[in-house]
Amino acid sequence: MVELSGSGPNLERQEGPHAHWLGLHPSNGWLYAADMGSDTLLQLSLHRGSGQLAIESVTPTSPGAGPRHIAFNSTGDRAYVVYELSSGVGVFDVRPDGVLVGRQELSTLPADNIVESSGADIAVTADGGTVFASNRGHNSVVRFRSDASGELHVVDWTATADIPRSITVTPDGRHLLVANQDADLVQIYQCADDGQLTPTFSFPIATPVCIKCR
Repeated sequence: MVELSGSGPNLERQEGPHAHWLGLHPSNGWLYAADMGSDTLLQLSLHRGSGQLAIESVTPTSPGAGPRHIAFNSTGDRAYVVYELSSGVGVFDVRPDGVLVGRQELSTLPADNIVESSGADIAVTADGGTVFASNRGHNSVVRFRSDASGELHVVDWTATADIPRSITVTPDGRHLLVANQDADLVQIYQCADDGQLTPTFSFPIATPVCIKCR
């Protein structure tokens, strides 16, 4: 067990640490965590004999951003973080030693948005060319394209049902699945080579909050 500490400027949501996501890097052996409460990303090691976790590095995000989920590209040299409280996405380089180094931050919302919204989930296509993030409140999935340098550029927004809490790209890269918490609905979108989404079908399921493909 690792004891976390710290807080953020949002007094209602960041009064203390809140480890919202934990996952394994696709190739370097490190674990990573997003601490929404302290605006930090953690690099962790796991001692396989004792099962003990240890913090190897801590990377700060923008104050009040509220990092919620992390997704890595398939080569493992880049990490994408969705921010719940600021409705943003952060782009981080993954150094050979596993440390995350920030390089870019973008909004997940259009400039003319006037509805209350929060970032929810993030997904990357297998080729690393497209990054998706979901907006709860604006009820949309934003599409970013990655350029040759690895930086992201907003392409468009696709409307979803109410509160798209979880998203995932199927292993073959052909579909994006969206779990809409308040609509009791999972939506399936066809995903073109450039990441353009086309609604295909949907099915009801009670309060879906997490969706994964195996």
